[in-house]
Amino acid sequence: MLDQQQITPAMIDAGVRVLAAHNTLQSREQLVREIFLQMLAAKPPTVRSRSPTLGRFIERVPALSAEEARRADAICSAVPGFTDKRHYAFFKHLLTSGPIEKLLILGVYAGRDVAFALDAARELGRPLHVVGVDKFSDEYCDDWPEQSRALNWQQAGFGRAPSFESAKANLERLGFAGEPILLKQRDEEFLGSCCERFDAIYLDTSHDYATVVRQIRQAVGLLTEDGVLCGDDYSDQGTWGVKRAVTELVPGHLVFANWIWIGARDQIKV
Repeated sequence: MLDQQQITPAMIDAGVRVLAAHNTLQSREQLVREIFLQMLAAKPPTVRSRSPTLGRFIERVPALSAEEARRADAICSAVPGFTDKRHYAFFKHLLTSGPIEKLLILGVYAGRDVAFALDAARELGRPLHVVGVDKFSDEYCDDWPEQSRALNWQQAGFGRAPSFESAKANLERLGFAGEPILLKQRDEEFLGSCCERFDAIYLDTSHDYATVVRQIRQAVGLLTEDGVLCGDDYSDQGTWGVKRAVTELVPGHLVFANWIWIGARDQIKV
């Protein structure tokens, strides 16, 4: 059986080729069968991981209680951002899947995902040290279209630009004063100089292919032995290239809620 989350561009190409060469003498059943077989043949081999955390992530069934959903909504109301309850559910699922005690989040914006992770940890009674890194700048991001790069965030239609002061204030209002460490720094500089090791690293800055490839290659060395690498916006639409980069460098990764990807350290190809 083909899982929609595991269908790769190569598999789609194989199916399109069969459709393009369709013999009108074939019945619809024969055509569908041939498309299925050719897509199955093009499916990349499953790469298994030795990571207990990733294994438990697969085995557990993610779910939010009514109270957790309410808390996620409250955070969304208090903190601007582009994420939602799916992301709260992801962090909760991640924390229940292994001994995740140190989490690095690249791309803080206003602090919503940092708040999700800390709130989920607090509700689970789990200690969690979070480091959030963001350039906190009004300049363009590398995944912006070329014609928008002379604009600021507001002019480009993305709302208010990320601000270190605003993110810190948002987290303090939610009761997380002093818990996360927020750093105003470009992610490539942080990843290149950091000597700390993390149980999980979450990527959510620019979504262009080149940036995601670079981040994966830099981040793998900062993971603990059983660490996991994950990130948001699993798509190649427009200027994005997250799905392509992750498919190439993290074979065997999983996709949560059709949008958030995760892979183990021993799956990463660098």
